[in-house]
Amino acid sequence: MAARSWRQMDNCYRLALARRPDLAGTLAVQLTIAAGGWVTDARATTNTLHDPEMVECALGQIRLWRFPPASADYTGAHTFTFSQ
Repeated sequence: MAARSWRQMDNCYRLALARRPDLAGTLAVQLTIAAGGWVTDARATTNTLHDPEMVECALGQIRLWRFPPASADYTGAHTFTFSQ
């Protein structure tokens, strides 16, 4: 994942910290990437953050990500850990 993409996720976390300074946890995401490189689906599969606004912000950022084109669609998972 590019550093720019991580910064976008970190911005979501920083906004959430303003509401909940003790916020920490993990967010596991299943994502589907079309052969053209567009994220066509992103959903939380595990969420220990318990902050719906943070999760929606993060999923919204993931849905904007672009990957190099591939020969087929791809579905996979990634876990993000958020802590101060």
